[in-house]
Amino acid sequence: MTHYLFENPYPLAIALAVIGLAIGWKGMLDGRAGPLKIAPVPLVLALAVVATGLLVVTAGERGRAVVRSFVDAVVEDDLVGADAKLARNVTAHLGSARNVGHDRAFIMSGLSRLVDRFEIEDNSITRLDALEQTSTSATLHLTCWTESESWGTTRSQWQVEVREQADGAWLIQRLTCLSVNDRPPPSSW
Repeated sequence: MTHYLFENPYPLAIALAVIGLAIGWKGMLDGRAGPLKIAPVPLVLALAVVATGLLVVTAGERGRAVVRSFVDAVVEDDLVGADAKLARNVTAHLGSARNVGHDRAFIMSGLSRLVDRFEIEDNSITRLDALEQTSTSATLHLTCWTESESWGTTRSQWQVEVREQADGAWLIQRLTCLSVNDRPPPSSW
């Protein structure tokens, strides 16, 4: 419900508008006043759905923005920008969120090695869906296709938990590398 009403209200709004227009058109063709009186109701509902979607920002939308900014910073070799998207007590997990978590220093060391060794030529986020969300957190599934001359094209899948911090900022709380090229991730990055 959250996705269709708040995050992407347009399909529902379009469906309601089409219903309203169809009722109105049918009433005009038949020369009946009843359908013409009812036709504005779905049209008003369509406007209300769009307005609601524009006014409400969900945890999933906030999470997506943070994750996109983090990925963009990594692709641009901006370690300061990437670090700014991580919570102070962020953890990284390899394979599953239930596996042992590594600290922020592990993450930044891995990112530093990545940008020192490889030049990312292109990166596409092919999936960024909210799996779970509350008012203060969102867990997202991220899939990226990354191209580098050094290693070719790589597909990686991640689970990223973003949380609202005490100061109101939304930051990455947990990064889980689920797979690289459909295989379990390496033991380090």
